[in-house]
Amino acid sequence: MTSHDLFVALVLALKTVEEAAVLWLLLTEHADVAEFKSSYPRMAENGLRQLIDRKKVARAMTHLQHKGLVSVRVHANYRNHIRVDRVAVLALLRSGRADPLSNRSQRHYPFLDAWEADRAQHASGISAAAPSAALATTVSQAPAL
Repeated sequence: MTSHDLFVALVLALKTVEEAAVLWLLLTEHADVAEFKSSYPRMAENGLRQLIDRKKVARAMTHLQHKGLVSVRVHANYRNHIRVDRVAVLALLRSGRADPLSNRSQRHYPFLDAWEADRAQHASGISAAAPSAALATTVSQAPAL
């Protein structure tokens, strides 16, 4: 399982992207092994690269606490000491909610090729104005609906 797979599993289990992103960030910072020391604004700015604002991070942390997935101790200098309950997160992930996308996630379809070609094209610095040959080939081979 990759970090991306874990994030998708957390989104499916928690049903909110904000809570999943915050919990995923905490797990990547090893908060299930040792306390992670940070403020909510710092988590939003540095850890989540401002994808989620600090108020949503604080709200997500409150929800995660109520669900018993994290514990937070507030430190005097506005830094929070956060610990993830590994057992609770593992129980959440195996809670019996089957991945509704699992039968489709293993399939290969033309858009995946087009997306990969587009990502490779932009990574190599090729002009976006020139259409990708792989994209044109993929579109021409797509089955008619």
